[in-house]
Amino acid sequence: KTHHGAAVSKDGTWLYLVSGQLGPGCTLGTAESWAVRFVGRRQTKKAVWVRLPDLPEVRYAPSAFVDGNTLHVIGGAGPNRRDPRPDHYVLPLNPSGRPSKSGWFRLGAVPGGGADSAGAAVVRGHAYRFG
Repeated sequence: KTHHGAAVSKDGTWLYLVSGQLGPGCTLGTAESWAVRFVGRRQTKKAVWVRLPDLPEVRYAPSAFVDGNTLHVIGGAGPNRRDPRPDHYVLPLNPSGRPSKSGWFRLGAVPGGGADSAGAAVVRGHAYRFG
């Protein structure tokens, strides 16, 4: 499976993978989301996979970032892979990095649409989306 929206927690222990497609080429999209936690010491680290709630809609190549205890997913292309989607979804995270029970909710829309394959980052408390 290929997931394009990716974000890392501030402490570097979690990698979040959000939405994307089910295989190579132009295959069906998925709303599946996952988190990987790396635990253990440097030489003995292992990955623990955690299933997150599905994103409310399929997205190809969305932007993703973590700000505090919230995973953000913005834009990307819709199910037909052509139409940009301006939606901004957030998933509250517990202090442990796992998702809260509330699930995803729509925060609003990105002005000017939500192009796919854009990068995102949080710098000094401000979120940026570029590309």
